Amino acid sequence: MTQPALPLIEEKLPGNIAFDMLLVEGGEYHMGGAEEEAGNDESPYTG
Repeated sequence: MTQPALPLIEEKLPGNIAFDMLLVEGGEYHMGGAEEEAGNDESPYTG
């Protein structure tokens, strides 16, 4: 089943700079890198 397309929101900043944002449903996610990743200097954020 294909989900309906979410609307893009265009924001404009001074200096003729524009960018699009996409609404993302709320939920949970984890920040930080995997401990086994080479050169990882990030820790998980649990706030």
